[in-house]
Amino acid sequence: MITVVGGGPAGLLCAKEIAHHGKKVRVFEEHKEIGKPVQCAGLVSKKGLDNLNVDYGDSVLNKVRGAFLYAPDGTSIEVKRNETQAYVIDRGLFDKIIAEEAKSEGAEIVLGRRWDKHFVFENELVVGADGPLSSVAKSVGVEHKCIYAYQIETRYEHELDRVSLFFGSFAPGFFAWIIPVDEKISRIGIGVNKGNPKDALMRFLKGRGIKAKQENESAGLIPVFDNKKTAFQNIALVGDAAAQVKATTGGGIAIGGFCGLILGNIIGRDLPLEMYERTWREEFERELVMHLKIRRAADTMSDTDYNELFHIGKEEGIEHIIEQYGDMDRPTKMIMEIMKRPGLMFKLSRYLKYLR
Repeated sequence: MITVVGGGPAGLLCAKEIAHHGKKVRVFEEHKEIGKPVQCAGLVSKKGLDNLNVDYGDSVLNKVRGAFLYAPDGTSIEVKRNETQAYVIDRGLFDKIIAEEAKSEGAEIVLGRRWDKHFVFENELVVGADGPLSSVAKSVGVEHKCIYAYQIETRYEHELDRVSLFFGSFAPGFFAWIIPVDEKISRIGIGVNKGNPKDALMRFLKGRGIKAKQENESAGLIPVFDNKKTAFQNIALVGDAAAQVKATTGGGIAIGGFCGLILGNIIGRDLPLEMYERTWREEFERELVMHLKIRRAADTMSDTDYNELFHIGKEEGIEHIIEQYGDMDRPTKMIMEIMKRPGLMFKLSRYLKYLR
């Protein structure tokens, strides 16, 4: 019997793949219901979701084609595409869909049960998919730094096919967001690397003149990618437990989920766990490292820096570069394109030095 600890997308997709190969697998989920509590903004790239081989259609609440990016002084950059770039999903339902698919393959799901390392027998294989504060990861000496996030879902009208992202010192180490769910409801949230995120969101709402009720609150931790080891003698880490998360946006469903499929396939075929480490890194490490470099560059910036960066970007037509080469999951192509433009490179040199 193979044990998967954690019933989120990464763990469930891993279990689904293991069961598909005819192996016995049991998922331990500490909560009494799959998909609850929700601790996710629920914005996922269409391309990333399509790669997960999940019948996710019923979980889609809205389709997003672009974004508004705001500097502290209000300078905005609009990015738009003709095709859908991302989906706003019902995260609880999304998780339930994967759980049902895993069960249909033969996986067993145990609810309301916490994992304890004393459950592990010698040579028993354990998958740690139990989130940012993973007990499985801690059992092998792995811990990650985290962003503290807080979000409300409330009545607030926003352009339906755009999200808004706000950058500045009010959100140290991250940013604030508005994600439209439908014509009248939006998810408004913030992430910070220090302080109380709820207080930070209240200050953000007041500063923007947004009057929104504190309803449907959710809070959570976003692990920061740190390139730590994920495969050990009889333990493998995946998803948030492995910090397989984009350091720029905190998104981890698509990448973590796909890593779950990779791991499930490795285990299902009785291949060594070292192959999982090698395979997921070949697929995602370069991009996750680039996300981390962008995050580290952003963390050095003051409000004045952000304002200058946005002004330069608008002057040099950065919107068109992002529209043509931008990718929510894979930023390297866009960065390389910027580096091909000497004039833009010169103006952005003090920021781009962090990306080399």
